[in-house]
Amino acid sequence: MVTSDHFATGYLIPKLAISTQFLELRNLPANDLPRTSIDRALEQPLTIGYFGLLRCERSLRVLSELVLTAPDRFRVLIAGVNLTHVDLDDMAERVGFEVHGPYRSATELASLYDRVDVSWTAYPFAPERTNMRLAKTNRFFEAAALGIPQIANADTLEGSTVEAAGTGFAVTLGDTQSAAASILQVSAKQWAEFATAAAAHASEYPSLDEEVAEISVALSALSP
Repeated sequence: MVTSDHFATGYLIPKLAISTQFLELRNLPANDLPRTSIDRALEQPLTIGYFGLLRCERSLRVLSELVLTAPDRFRVLIAGVNLTHVDLDDMAERVGFEVHGPYRSATELASLYDRVDVSWTAYPFAPERTNMRLAKTNRFFEAAALGIPQIANADTLEGSTVEAAGTGFAVTLGDTQSAAASILQVSAKQWAEFATAAAAHASEYPSLDEEVAEISVALSALSP
């Protein structure tokens, strides 16, 4: 089971040097997660949500630079398990982030996503790691299913996917200030266009029950 076909063919199978069958499993939100974000008008300042396993220190520093530079345009809501060396409480006090901490997906995920205008879906900045460039995060599938525009890493499968669909923006995280500056160049009109496209593409992502049914059929069809 992999989160993208590209991860299997471009990394896992060559890395293991084996010939194997695989199935793509999209980590979709639970069936009862209200999709209240679809067709919601964007508000100013835009709130960017960074949720889940927080593993990318570079992402946190780019978001910090963004808010410090343009507090009238951007806010940041962070929720999840912090696996970086960054003191989020200190950053929240200095920068003005709102830090929620760990959450339970079944009961809190809907309300968290309903508070954001844009999802920060980027994998940890690690350009030398092919696996991170070819896989997809839970955040990617959650935001896509909810019709929320995304900011993803450039030169990754997530980045190329959101840019091809027009559902978001791919940022190069090599330099903190340059990354923040590139996001600041995105106009309100472009953000609105991303939101419209994200809402339109949300129907491409089925419910969790539908995904499980598809996987069950695919599993039964695999050769022994």
